[in-house]
Amino acid sequence: MGSLAFFQGSARSSRHLWVIGLHETACTGILLSPDPKQAPILRRSSDVDNPGDLASALAGFLSCGARDLAETSREEGRKSDRKMGTAPRSPVDVGIILSSRLCRYLAVPWSDAFLQKDEAAAYLRTEFLGVYGDPANDWEIIAQDADYDRPRAACAVEASLLRNLRESYAAMAVKPVFCRPSLSVAFDHFSPRMNAEKGIFALVEKDALSFMAWAGDDILDIDIERCAEKDRGNALTGWYERHRLTEGDGFRMFVLCPPDFAHREIADDEKCEWVFLGESEDGRGDRILLPDSHGHYRMPTDALWD
Repeated sequence: MGSLAFFQGSARSSRHLWVIGLHETACTGILLSPDPKQAPILRRSSDVDNPGDLASALAGFLSCGARDLAETSREEGRKSDRKMGTAPRSPVDVGIILSSRLCRYLAVPWSDAFLQKDEAAAYLRTEFLGVYGDPANDWEIIAQDADYDRPRAACAVEASLLRNLRESYAAMAVKPVFCRPSLSVAFDHFSPRMNAEKGIFALVEKDALSFMAWAGDDILDIDIERCAEKDRGNALTGWYERHRLTEGDGFRMFVLCPPDFAHREIADDEKCEWVFLGESEDGRGDRILLPDSHGHYRMPTDALWD
């Protein structure tokens, strides 16, 4: 299944990559070195009162961290620039991962509208309006690439948030290399391990669960469900039961969750095979391999949680 990306560029393998997670009321930043042996550096911004303030928080986040980022690569840059006789380079590229709590998801049926860019945009808008109502008029909507005549996963985010992010990038003169939903980033990384004809992938976040269900090469459903921590187990089993009733038995349930997730006992359910992702063989947190042109950067899974 194709990826979901609001924009996607190319990171240069010789530069640091700053992955910034936008959550509902905070930003979390992780500086990744092009050297896989160098440990990532974790920073966190101040909390914000509402999602509308996230772009402003990001601008401040980039500003206060720029000195540290420059210092991290300054000596290496000086040596390289002396050898090459070039001007100093910007020390970092930036990528954005959007918490599912900032997103709205929808599995949309195939339409010939997907064959034309303008018609595809209008079709996606109509589908989201039918489910979410008038607020969808103010969203930027994307859909994954998929084979002809196949349903597609789609994602929508407040257009004003993305506009403010782009303005923050321009103001700081940094290079944006991607902006993607956390569900898509996590799914792309773990999909080689999810060898199931029918499956459900669940990403556990604070006060929310996001899901993607598939059968064969077809996306069946994609959504986010708000729920308190105490209700997560019921929400996970509810998703499984709903798809088992409509699609039959044979689903495998893949869950990416923090190490302290309190509902692992649901794995004892004999009706479904549960697989918990995110822990490496040495017991430490897994490192997510960023896809596409960013494949040499490995991001700790804790970047997905605030």
